[in-house]
Amino acid sequence: MPLSLLSILLGFVLGTAATAIAWNLSQRGVRNPETARLTALWSLKDVTEPGMRPAVIAEHLEGVALPAGTKVVVPASSLASVPASILGSCEVRMHPEVRVNAVVGKDRALVFSGHVTPKAFAVFTRDMHTVQLLQNDFQRMWGEATPYVERVATIADLAGKDGRVVDVTGKAIELMEFRGRKMLRLTDGKVQVGVVTTQQDVSQYQGGVVRVVGKMHRENGYAFLEADKLSLVAQN
Repeated sequence: MPLSLLSILLGFVLGTAATAIAWNLSQRGVRNPETARLTALWSLKDVTEPGMRPAVIAEHLEGVALPAGTKVVVPASSLASVPASILGSCEVRMHPEVRVNAVVGKDRALVFSGHVTPKAFAVFTRDMHTVQLLQNDFQRMWGEATPYVERVATIADLAGKDGRVVDVTGKAIELMEFRGRKMLRLTDGKVQVGVVTTQQDVSQYQGGVVRVVGKMHRENGYAFLEADKLSLVAQN
């Protein structure tokens, strides 16, 4: 093997390993070769179990299909690169400090030397110390991150948006009690959804056209929005 090619491959492997620990330079160790391997033939199934979704941290995410409901953290600057299918089906949040590209499961992870794309090389690891560091970093950023807000055209389009932060407009047609709070019933003329908030008195919006930004919930078959923002678009 020519020395130049050997140097390139060696540099790539070292660069991948450096990426895996870049979030915590103070913790160093020798990787157990039995718990890690470099691969181009990776799959999300390598790090997930049936019924579980991975956690994704990515500087750039492109061409990858993720299970619906997967939690994803990306920098706001790369939001345009996130496929519409992921923005439309996953929980996406934005954090400025994303410096590692990884897909993390319960006890294993894929750490990428570059962006998360189908053809990227990755280090597959079962090393619990490494996996725990990635899990901790993901949880920290997830708690600090700003949710991606999806603009939804109609109330009917809220189907399948459970757990997502959405922006939707409809007519407030009814006021009712819900768990000790007032709930608005919002409709697009065909479908209805409940709207509750801990920050405002929703009764003032009854009868008007209202814009709601909030998180979509579905419990026991009942759909409602936990609103962060309510604004009156038009008053009848």
